[in-house]
Amino acid sequence: MATLSVTHHGDRKEVAEAFLIGLSTLDNSARYYEYAHDMAPHPVRQTLEAVMTTTSWPVYSPFAKEHYGKGLAEGKAEGLVEGKAEGLVEGEVKGKAAAILAVLAARDLTVTQAQRELIENTTDHDRLDTWVRRAVTVPSTDALLTTDSD
Repeated sequence: MATLSVTHHGDRKEVAEAFLIGLSTLDNSARYYEYAHDMAPHPVRQTLEAVMTTTSWPVYSPFAKEHYGKGLAEGKAEGLVEGKAEGLVEGEVKGKAAAILAVLAARDLTVTQAQRELIENTTDHDRLDTWVRRAVTVPSTDALLTTDSD
């Protein structure tokens, strides 16, 4: 009855929430949710999806707990891996730029603000590697940045 009710009155948030709470007591709740979603007009589907995507709706059933928790855990793990990878790449780029600037400073070569920004904002690892090697022998910062060959 709740499935049929939500298909006609589920555009009201309190009806959609009551339906979802009722589903939490059923073993095959996902099936009833799918039936309701399939039979409901577009506004009801939008309300059901909005309520389902919030983190505040109650998660009682074993099915919901398993899949809701699994999705959160997978999302967190994926975000952590991506964040670490991005951080490592960013850290490597910053480290190479810092090494270039340190070598140039140790050799008392002048580095303008524009040159410093170019070096710090370059993300091409091959170019940075080339600049790190060349920073030891070039006669000037201009020569480092204008020559593309080793």
